[in-house]
Amino acid sequence: MLNVAGAPSYQSSLCLEGGAIHTDGEGTIITTESVVLNPNRNPGISKCAAERELCEALGASKIIWLPGDPKGIFVDITDGHIDGLLCFVRPGWCCLK
Repeated sequence: MLNVAGAPSYQSSLCLEGGAIHTDGEGTIITTESVVLNPNRNPGISKCAAERELCEALGASKIIWLPGDPKGIFVDITDGHIDGLLCFVRPGWCCLK
């Protein structure tokens, strides 16, 4: 589809699903350690390497990490997606769910 639309593409080494990250559109990303650093998605990746990849891929300059659901307390299939915890309501402002 990208080729048909003439849109650029970017190959990422990260495996993420919708809901794994939120961005304010002005360079800040919020995500959780229990998702991005989970061995079921990104085995062996370090937090530093994940930050570099997210910043490069999305043009971000700041990553805010939350623990997410490292102990499986919420018992959902997402391992603690950020969209189940909070979201941006405008740049610089977060809303807890």
